[in-house]
Amino acid sequence: MYSLGIDQGGTKTVAIVAGDDGRILGRGFGAGACHFFDGLPKAMAAVETAVQQALAQAELAPGDLRAVSAGMAGANWPEEIAALETGLRKLLPAEDVRVCNDCLIALRGGTASPCCAVICAGTGLNVAVRLTTGPHFIYNNYIEDMDQGAKALGARALRAVFLSEIGVLPPTTLTETALSFFGLDCVERLLLASQRQQLSEPIQNFSPLLFAAAEKSDRLALDILYQFALSVSRYPIAAIEKYGANRAEMDVVLSGGLFKTKSTLLQETIAAEIHRVAPAARIIEAEYEPVVGAMLQLLDTMYQGAIPPSVMQNCRASAGKMNLLRVKSK
Repeated sequence: MYSLGIDQGGTKTVAIVAGDDGRILGRGFGAGACHFFDGLPKAMAAVETAVQQALAQAELAPGDLRAVSAGMAGANWPEEIAALETGLRKLLPAEDVRVCNDCLIALRGGTASPCCAVICAGTGLNVAVRLTTGPHFIYNNYIEDMDQGAKALGARALRAVFLSEIGVLPPTTLTETALSFFGLDCVERLLLASQRQQLSEPIQNFSPLLFAAAEKSDRLALDILYQFALSVSRYPIAAIEKYGANRAEMDVVLSGGLFKTKSTLLQETIAAEIHRVAPAARIIEAEYEPVVGAMLQLLDTMYQGAIPPSVMQNCRASAGKMNLLRVKSK
């Protein structure tokens, strides 16, 4: 039989179909959606599009699916998870349908360790930890706006431009970069457009230019990335200290688009901060895209937590062909 993995976030929805031997046979894409903001019908429509594409590529039908594992944005409370599972069951006839927060499939895409954490930094930010054999703790609703991934970095960059303009901060190349990017001729107009929420581009789209400025040693850009890394490190550190896991040998997985840039400043700063309180922690880049983590959760259940090496080899080889690997072989 075959299993379906789903990753739904605000940017895109991805679905993959895999056999019990770990081979990924089909992949599909749908629009980004979150049931909380966009409504359940729109979220399910995006899933349906992605699933149809994945099944078509695999030359399978919905009735061939044994199980569905979906990591979905906004799956935070029991009643939300139940509603999402009901929505998926209406779309798909699989016997086993399970939904979790999309942060958890990103975590499984990086480690199978029972003592672990994930910092998932994309358009937004989420963090999850599991320091015992108990349930995960997901920080989603506790994340501050200043830490919300690419959106937060874009906002931090514009704030630096505004403070630089009035002399509170030193001059920065971000000023000319921002004016060009948003198509404006002066900082005053940029400030007004920002305050009125009339920027010509989504603020998160400015974050790649922030990384580019940092790579050219712009002092303010470097400081923004450094301070952001310190700030997002607070969440796993808080759990480590709260539960006395300072000596634990744990995996801390980094996943999401912000960790795919050429700059390694975020990774290096996060590692240094976490090692300050948990020197035995292992900071690792997620090997797989989150949707593969969804499929691995099903394989964990099928093989009772001991997936055979041959199945993992099939998974990795097919993930590579499907462009679902985040890091190269070591």
